[in-house]
Amino acid sequence: MFQDAAFIRLYPESGSLVHGHASKTAIEIKNGQGIPIATKGQVLANGTPIVAFQTDLSGSGIISWLPQQNKVYTLQIEDNSRLLVYQFPPVAATGYSLHLKESIIEDTTFQIEIGTPGKSSLHLIAHNYRTSFFSGSQRVLCSGL
Repeated sequence: MFQDAAFIRLYPESGSLVHGHASKTAIEIKNGQGIPIATKGQVLANGTPIVAFQTDLSGSGIISWLPQQNKVYTLQIEDNSRLLVYQFPPVAATGYSLHLKESIIEDTTFQIEIGTPGKSSLHLIAHNYRTSFFSGSQRVLCSGL
């Protein structure tokens, strides 16, 4: 029974889903024995398809979408004979989110979009637990991404 199930894990890039903030959400799909499943599927909002996704041979993929609060999100995969086992993270009404414009960095420069809950001060530090690469504060004048 569980061998035929599709166990799905979802990982929003900034750790949270925030209403109206663009998100790249990593998806991982495996069967009950932990074997990756390469498939295609869709995210549905209140039963209506909103975005397609595809997983590779390692069972991994990316969903690029705009989460909205007060919607029920479900998944549908091509193999509709499989029982889907997953839970979408809740979509927060407000909050901070981070969004990398490009997932693959070819040099040492990258751009991060920061979604905020409105006018506020933002304090950033970039580090690898050994070295601090950047530290600073910025007054944010607009919200969302």
